[in-house]
Amino acid sequence: MAGLRNERAVVAQSAEIREAIDSAMSRGNAVDAVCTGILMACALDPSVAFGSTSIVVAGFGMSPRRLDGRVLQPGNEAKRPRGFRADETIPSAAYVPTPRLFAAVGTALTLAGRGTYGANAAPAVAACSNEARRLVLEAFGALGPALFQKRSIEQELRMSAGPGAGGALVEADLLVGAPSFEDFPQDDGDRFAPSTVGPIAFDDAKVEWIGARDATGLMAFASLERVTEGHSIEALGLVLPRTAVPVRRGVERVDPMTRLGVLPPLRVAMNEGHLAAMAGLHGASAALSSWARAGIAQTAEEALASFPELSVARLDRG
Repeated sequence: MAGLRNERAVVAQSAEIREAIDSAMSRGNAVDAVCTGILMACALDPSVAFGSTSIVVAGFGMSPRRLDGRVLQPGNEAKRPRGFRADETIPSAAYVPTPRLFAAVGTALTLAGRGTYGANAAPAVAACSNEARRLVLEAFGALGPALFQKRSIEQELRMSAGPGAGGALVEADLLVGAPSFEDFPQDDGDRFAPSTVGPIAFDDAKVEWIGARDATGLMAFASLERVTEGHSIEALGLVLPRTAVPVRRGVERVDPMTRLGVLPPLRVAMNEGHLAAMAGLHGASAALSSWARAGIAQTAEEALASFPELSVARLDRG
């Protein structure tokens, strides 16, 4: 995709997501497109909506900014539970985290997008074959990040993943404020900078990147997390990741609101203050995780040549 100055570019593994992103740019910008892609992924895979995400936005003359949408340890403002004994079987609900994906998408659209929640959710709603999950996506289209205040959704989540089911998810978790944009770490010059200093956190998680570049040069990338096993809530058509840390007797508790896991590897290459390339990893890769931990800085061309599994949307030097 080299040399794209006034042309659009789309990156996604799934044809349905790729088409949704491309179509969304006809009515909005790259941020709208990527948010539409995230919601489409939620429609197609029941495990995406409660997984972690990160959204990075950058463009010519604009430093890269990131929304950290990792899931949180639940139990916000709640008393510490007694905890599970060493000989007890821990229920699946105890591993359910506080979701942040919808909050991150809402923030991105509010601060950097052009379209409404409803317009960006519409393709996902139309494509979703699961009626229960479609109602969740419709709720986001109508309410944005406040969808968890919808009584039917909030009650189902607390009943299935709250203290009554052996979990820690409480009402205050579902009212947690949205993440804010943060500076994206980068090196000076035409070099890739690691966005994290650790491997992808969970062996059963599959991280996928999607991205878009619009005709103005604005680019957005987002990570999606898919899990093969999780806590199923059929009434919502969702599979929730087993990411939270259960409270155990005699073991120090992970504080509620703690961000869980690490951000998956993403590289941003800059040339004289202009975005030269963004690249994300499709799936867990020991080689790339090791590269991230080592913090090795390479030129954009060297990095892209060394790691063919990187999914890339690339710009000229501008």
